[in-house]
Amino acid sequence: MTNLYEWNGKTYRGMPAVAKAAGVNVHTVKRHLSDFGNLDGLGRIVGGNFKPIRFAGRDWPTRKALSEAAGISDPTLRAWLVERPDEIKARLARRSA
Repeated sequence: MTNLYEWNGKTYRGMPAVAKAAGVNVHTVKRHLSDFGNLDGLGRIVGGNFKPIRFAGRDWPTRKALSEAAGISDPTLRAWLVERPDEIKARLARRSA
């Protein structure tokens, strides 16, 4: 039997359906239920990859947006923010040219 989940005023059959509607993966839905006990804030909780970030004098809506603009993965971005910020700047400059 598939569980029913309510999110954003609608009922979904199974976690994969909720995840698809929210634009997240199933693990995020499971973790949200584990951490908060409901799905009320799914897709609205700000943290980690979804926080605004300021880099090189520019504001980015999310870390994901910055990593995509630089053409690198989010884990690489996290490491390079500490270890190789100049490489990120160079990639942004090349990609915007």
